[in-house]
Amino acid sequence: MHHVPSPRRAAGAHRTRSRVGAAALAALGLAGLLGPAPATAAAACTMTATPWGPRLTGCNLKDFFPEFELDVSRDPTPATRPLANLRIPNASFFVQRLDVELQVQVQNTSPIWAAAATSIGTIVTAQEVGGTQRSLGGALPIPTSMPALQRASTRWQRIGTLTLPDRKNSWDICLSSTVDPPTRASAVGLVMESDETDNTYGECCRLYPPTATEPAPDAPGPC
Repeated sequence: MHHVPSPRRAAGAHRTRSRVGAAALAALGLAGLLGPAPATAAAACTMTATPWGPRLTGCNLKDFFPEFELDVSRDPTPATRPLANLRIPNASFFVQRLDVELQVQVQNTSPIWAAAATSIGTIVTAQEVGGTQRSLGGALPIPTSMPALQRASTRWQRIGTLTLPDRKNSWDICLSSTVDPPTRASAVGLVMESDETDNTYGECCRLYPPTATEPAPDAPGPC
């Protein structure tokens, strides 16, 4: 398998990555798309300090995705024939002033075509470091549509743009995306896969103010 770098990643940039399960997804705040953070974002989650910065954990994801049953704790019956396998191995945070464009890399690691178009459900947090510790939280109201992936292929899919109120202080930005999430009609989503447990990916980075010189030693990698 060959790693395909993000087309917009700055040279030499390093970021802290961490996989997260569907039962512990971080909550999302795309201010440019969502407006003010919904009250359910704070009420349904617990703020936890982690080595990658603050995370919203223990979320009741039905509050964020009413149309989805984001629960992969029930493994489907093992496949008896070759199937596609969708996964997200990487994310991209492209910063331009107050805007952070979010993309995820989606792979079909199987020699079998994905049988149908699907979607990506995404949750993100933006937590101010210092200052008044403002927080943006919520989820994309409509999952990102994605066309069917051909066999052994990779695609960068734009998720949206996070707009910060200012950059006087640093911001910890965490993204968690699930490709082909389960629905009420199907526990395995729209695409039956050989592995339904590797569809979720999480990553954090810290966006420093333009005047910052020395990153904190325990902070996530820079955006």
